Amino acid sequence: WGRHLDLMLSGEDEARARLDQERRVLAALDHPGVVPIVDAGATEAGAPFLVLRAIHGRTIDAYAREETLDAMSIVALFEDVARALQHVHEKGIVHRDVKPHNVLVTDDGTPILIDFGAARVTERSDLTAGNLTVGAAPHTPAFASPEQERGETATPSADVYALGVSLRSVLDECGRSRIDRGLAAVLDRASRESSDRRYGSAEALADALEDWRVAAEQRGSRLRYRAILGALVL
Repeated sequence: WGRHLDLMLSGEDEARARLDQERRVLAALDHPGVVPIVDAGATEAGAPFLVLRAIHGRTIDAYAREETLDAMSIVALFEDVARALQHVHEKGIVHRDVKPHNVLVTDDGTPILIDFGAARVTERSDLTAGNLTVGAAPHTPAFASPEQERGETATPSADVYALGVSLRSVLDECGRSRIDRGLAAVLDRASRESSDRRYGSAEALADALEDWRVAAEQRGSRLRYRAILGALVL
């Protein structure tokens, strides 16, 4: 992905509104895990445009697959995405279309959340919520929460659900579907049917993923230590 330019025809009122929505949403965000805005405006013909920072990377599923990442490394990437989402939610914004293709991983391994065209601004935001929900929200059924599929208002919990489903999808795609009970429990809680039974925030999900990863690393270290001792005894 290079510098990204979105250009909508002047007659497409809803497309114009969505582009303006994305511009205002991105202008309110400042986090290394969220794609930053570079410029915005309108052409001489009056068509709006939005320019985002150049991101040279791959979608998170492609990156994990091509780099043959293990489960702990994949989880570490999703921890970072969850913390970026927490920043988004703290600004009163719901992404509404979290999925692997909306997370790019740069060459240095930094995941970046992109595509805020479907974002919803909640009442707690400094932005004007009423002016920033345009039409029916586009979403991807494979990753959308049950409440989104029912046409209900999306809350941060919908993004938590989508991130949990996305992580499970990437693990499966990379042949890492055989996970232990600890990680399975984290994923199950993130993607529960009822929103009030999921993690209460993206940060809580990030913390749970980090706790699992640190514990898994410690178990691995103990096993390696025992293997070394065993070899020395022999």
